[in-house]
Amino acid sequence: FKVGQRSLLDVLDAQNTRFNTATLADTASYASLFAQYRLLAATGELLKTMNIAPAKQSTAYARTEFGVPETADTETYARTPSEQKNDLPFDILAPVRKKQPM
Repeated sequence: FKVGQRSLLDVLDAQNTRFNTATLADTASYASLFAQYRLLAATGELLKTMNIAPAKQSTAYARTEFGVPETADTETYARTPSEQKNDLPFDILAPVRKKQPM
């Protein structure tokens, strides 16, 4: 099979290249659209942009429904103060080790 000076393999290779580039172009287009949706969702603007009301389940209701008290703003554990010194070798466990009596 010859079309001018080209063989069938050249024609099939050109068709395959055309199909692959069209597929890559469509994939890039959908990836761009998906990135726009992700950006809108990350900024909290997706539902407003699409004129959609949030679902009833999206509001926090479990605490009030089951009578769970609010969490206290105090810390739940005692913090160990950092006593790191700027000398070598750096002892990463120094803040948690017990100090030796002299």
